[in-house]
Amino acid sequence: MVEEDGTRFLKKTIPRVAKAALWGSFYVLLLHLVQKLLPSEMMGGMMNLVESYIFILLFFAIAGSLTSGTVIEPALGFAKGLTVIAYTWITLNGGLLTLIYPAGEATISFTIDISIYLAMFILAELLGAAKNVLKAIDLLSEHVERPEPL
Repeated sequence: MVEEDGTRFLKKTIPRVAKAALWGSFYVLLLHLVQKLLPSEMMGGMMNLVESYIFILLFFAIAGSLTSGTVIEPALGFAKGLTVIAYTWITLNGGLLTLIYPAGEATISFTIDISIYLAMFILAELLGAAKNVLKAIDLLSEHVERPEPL
């Protein structure tokens, strides 16, 4: 009986750990590529923001993979959606980017309004968050409908 429970636990856990390891290696590779392809001199202060964004995605990917098949997975997906929305909104200053370039004794200032694209991104993330809420409701309803063994 105990041996059966142990093997069932391992059969459920090993694929989750493998999936988490794959997602983790993907995001670490992505971070490495971003650091190599976009040097910090070119990105300036934005490189720290990009690295933080990748670490947020890495955390939620690993946590979501380890909790797959449970009600915690959609809760983490919902939290990821809200976190990404808040981080992107704060990082991009609500969609108004100002770039300042020194040009000799004068400075050139560009202001770019990307609020429409930011709104589309936020709507897509909200759709993902709503999907996770529905997935959590579905998982809970399956759990309630399942008959208890005697």
